[in-house]
Amino acid sequence: MSANVVWNIVRKSSAYRVKRSGLDLSREPGNLTNTNSFKSSGLAQSKTVDVNLDARGNPTLAVSVPARANKPASSKFVVRLTRGKLARRAKNVTNTTSKVFFRRDLEKAALARLTR
Repeated sequence: MSANVVWNIVRKSSAYRVKRSGLDLSREPGNLTNTNSFKSSGLAQSKTVDVNLDARGNPTLAVSVPARANKPASSKFVVRLTRGKLARRAKNVTNTTSKVFFRRDLEKAALARLTR
């Protein structure tokens, strides 16, 4: 299904949508900025980037693979960012997002999520 069609379905009625103090937020996986917008939507976009913590508290970088969208178990490629200091982790995030032309527009948001 087209990303625009999915966004038109999900934008006003999603289980991840949160409205607080006049803000329209989203808690969906793959949404780095937590805003309810097409650009940062983890459900509507075919290419998503997500930075989270694993069970041990180490940051992980999850990247969706659009070619495997019909196989949910293998549609995410997860990289553990455990070795090195923050500069090395940040370089790994930069190389994964913008150096390979994946989602250059989400590089700053991914780095901000990593340092938080």
